[in-house]
Amino acid sequence: MSPRSSAALLAVALVLGAGGAACAQPKSPELERAKALRDSDPDCAEAIVRGVLARSPNDYFALYHLGLIIYGRGARAPEGPDRLTQYRSAAAYLEKARAVRPVHGAADATIFNTLGVIYLAAGDLGRAQASFDEGLRNQSMLSPGSRAKLYSNIGYLKTLQGKYAEALPALQQASTLGNADARTNLGRVRVQQQFQQQMQMQKQVPTKQQATPR
Repeated sequence: MSPRSSAALLAVALVLGAGGAACAQPKSPELERAKALRDSDPDCAEAIVRGVLARSPNDYFALYHLGLIIYGRGARAPEGPDRLTQYRSAAAYLEKARAVRPVHGAADATIFNTLGVIYLAAGDLGRAQASFDEGLRNQSMLSPGSRAKLYSNIGYLKTLQGKYAEALPALQQASTLGNADARTNLGRVRVQQQFQQQMQMQKQVPTKQQATPR
């Protein structure tokens, strides 16, 4: 069973750090309205956010939410080049937000998990890992729910990489923090790890050479 096939068995693929209550909190009524419209009317939400950015190009929360809007559009698109283009565009806006975070959004640390999720969706596991690692370095700023999402996504990434021994502690931490999907996935990844270990043991068993008759 390949790591990607194993990951497909998990109860959930990816959980945004800013997907629900753990969202980076907008600082203006306009962005609050855009946040409320993000799923029901993304075009209107995008127009509102771009209006804010026209006045304040370095607005951390506007950049963050524009990234989320574009990511959502990509997630709804059929699988193919357009989806990947949307994911890359979303990541670019979130990278801009990360760049201005020390000045304009230092109180928020959910962006690292969100970026990791988007890079994972785009198939860029290296950047996803780097983003999650940054999230771990800033986890003291996260709520328990946001930490649970971060650890759950790390478990998913490690499963994709076939690193089950590293996936299990992350999923255990997410489960301890109350993430129901991580709790379900713990058992599944344990089974996958056992299968991997059995395959490795079989490869290590030397085959007996049969005598060749003259």
